[in-house]
Amino acid sequence: MPIAEPGFGTAGRSAAGLIIPSTASNASTVPTPSSVPDPAPPPAAGTLPSCPVIVMAKAPVAGYAKTRLIPALGADGAAKLALALLQHAVAQARQAALGPVDLCCAPDTTHPALAALAQGPVHASTQATGNLGARMAQAFACWLPGQSPVLMTGTDCPALDAALLRQAAALLSGPASPDSGDLTRDAARHAASDSPGDAPPNAPFDAVFVPALDGGYALIGLRGPPARFAPLFTDMPWSTPALMAQTRLRLAQAGLRHVELPALPDIDEPADLAHLPPALRQHAGLAPDEACSGPPPRTDTRPL
Repeated sequence: MPIAEPGFGTAGRSAAGLIIPSTASNASTVPTPSSVPDPAPPPAAGTLPSCPVIVMAKAPVAGYAKTRLIPALGADGAAKLALALLQHAVAQARQAALGPVDLCCAPDTTHPALAALAQGPVHASTQATGNLGARMAQAFACWLPGQSPVLMTGTDCPALDAALLRQAAALLSGPASPDSGDLTRDAARHAASDSPGDAPPNAPFDAVFVPALDGGYALIGLRGPPARFAPLFTDMPWSTPALMAQTRLRLAQAGLRHVELPALPDIDEPADLAHLPPALRQHAGLAPDEACSGPPPRTDTRPL
């Protein structure tokens, strides 16, 4: 994404943030999407508290979803891939077993594919009006008044799997959470001394991100009153390579402690189709070794 439309990069570090090396499995291994995901297993007792996951989604309609991929896939092909990415994102949110999954839909919840996914822990809601920042802020505002942290993803990053969702939730719940892993807990404790304010070393972070290689981010997670995070959604350079860098600056200015997991590729432009795993390439009508038109795939090379 940037979390772009409907999702939201270079990896970097601010005085308030930390980059954590990946402890997840090979990100190219992505389960084949199905029309309705299998029920999620119950969360293991004594691991993570509830952490709602918001999935920002567009109805997979030809000419409306994944329009920047139309030159490579055609309108129908782009819509088919949008559906596969949507199903995959919801399946990962369910498998993470963190609690409720809010499928936050545009333009509304009436598309059959969206309705089919709204079962079990998944419920469908309609995105607010306004620009992307306003819609994201409103979606967070529905959940953040509670005591739990909240994660938000789009549907453009198939490498963002259930394990990474659990790791992100663990970092908002506290570095001592068993799901954050030894490496994550140690790094988080080390970062606390570089963070603003007087937070104790074992305090949970205020925000967690998975940056995207294009300069945006694929996941944002927040903990605390919504008003604290208003600067992250106001007058931001959405869908541009400057988004994550500007977000880091806003976090530092607001005195918020944040942590970043490794940057991942998202699927926005024809060249990004090279990042699609085989299970999703077939949904785009691409052969496993078929090249895509356009410039070479984006890599993590932009300066901060």
